[in-house]
Amino acid sequence: MAVIVRDTTSGTRYILIGAGFGAYQSKKPNWLLGDLIADTSEGQHAMICVCDFQGTIGWIESHHVIVDQVDGESPDTLL
Repeated sequence: MAVIVRDTTSGTRYILIGAGFGAYQSKKPNWLLGDLIADTSEGQHAMICVCDFQGTIGWIESHHVIVDQVDGESPDTLL
């Protein structure tokens, strides 16, 4: 089953390989109290793994991608 997706920012089409989820958290010492009250930065990213026509694998944030085709059919005909 081939799922073709399109990057909405560039218009490039890719084959969907899989999906992943990334989360991060980092702390740096506060300028006044050091490690007692550290400045924290955190976030989450939903990513999808894709490959282009040359087979090069890459990652794209999921909110930048829409599904064009599933097995040659458009999503609206399948639903």
